Amino acid sequence: MQFGKQFFFRACVLSYACIYLYLRARGQKKERALQQQKLTEKKSAVNDALARAGLA
Repeated sequence: MQFGKQFFFRACVLSYACIYLYLRARGQKKERALQQQKLTEKKSAVNDALARAGLA
């Protein structure tokens, strides 16, 4: 019976660890995408301002 408890414990720990790593990686991916979007919007705003001023 002891072996069954050990197996269950290991499975639970491994599952929680995998879920944690997955959520952490997903959060980092979303953060990078958000930073890239902000950079793109900033470049667009600068280019638009230059175009309106007739300097582009």
